[in-house]
Amino acid sequence: MRFGRHKGGRDAGALPRTVELPPVVVGERSFRPVARVAGWQGGQRGPAGGAVVAWLRLAPVAVVVREPDGREHRVAVIDGTGAALRGIGAVALVVTAVCWAIRRAMR
Repeated sequence: MRFGRHKGGRDAGALPRTVELPPVVVGERSFRPVARVAGWQGGQRGPAGGAVVAWLRLAPVAVVVREPDGREHRVAVIDGTGAALRGIGAVALVVTAVCWAIRRAMR
C-alpha cells in the first residue's frame, strides 16, 4: 500500500490524502484502485493504561489501468450516490428554510 504526499502542514494525527492499493491482475491487464482518505487519529496514555481514538473515511477516486503493452491510463470513479444524497440534503434545507420563512411571515 502506497500513501500519497500530504500537502501543507501535517497534524500529529492527520492521515495521508490518497492511497494506492496493490494492483489486481485480470488477464493481461492490471487495475490499481486509488482512494481518498480523510480521517483523524489520536490517543492518550495514563498511569492505568491508554486509549486510542480514530475516525476514517475512504472514498474511491480512480482506477489506474495498465495495458499489456505497458501504457497506463487513469479512469475516474464518479460517486453518484454521494452526489444524489448531497442534492437531496440541499433540497431539504431549502424546503425547511421556505417553510420557516412562511410560518414566520404569518405571525
